[in-house]
Amino acid sequence: MDHQDNARRPAWRRLEGWAPLVAGVLTGGVNGLLGVGGGTLLVPALVYWFGVPDHRAHGTSILVVGLTSIISAAVYAARGLVDLQLAWQVAAGGMVGAALGARWMERLQPRGLRRLYGWFLLLLGLRMLVFG
Repeated sequence: MDHQDNARRPAWRRLEGWAPLVAGVLTGGVNGLLGVGGGTLLVPALVYWFGVPDHRAHGTSILVVGLTSIISAAVYAARGLVDLQLAWQVAAGGMVGAALGARWMERLQPRGLRRLYGWFLLLLGLRMLVFG
């Protein structure tokens, strides 16, 4: 999307200004409150609210969630709610998994990526409802 297309959008759908800040507050709040990557909200917001292409939305979301997670983690750590040894071990595996997942994502068409993401969220939601 070029700057002229963005300027023609209503203010609540523009890629600059207050709308991205509102999206950030919502996703950061979910991240901090639930410990769930705010990406569960941010990816759909970027795609459907702001019109960002799917692959770019996923990449942007990963960076945003990573940065906001640093703040959440610092607050939790200050309160003694972080197991650092466990966190480093899981993070080591998570970095490998993240690199593999990002490479796999590049091979998916936008429709396949949306379906995979949708199924993941659906199954996660069902599990939480049943075993919550």
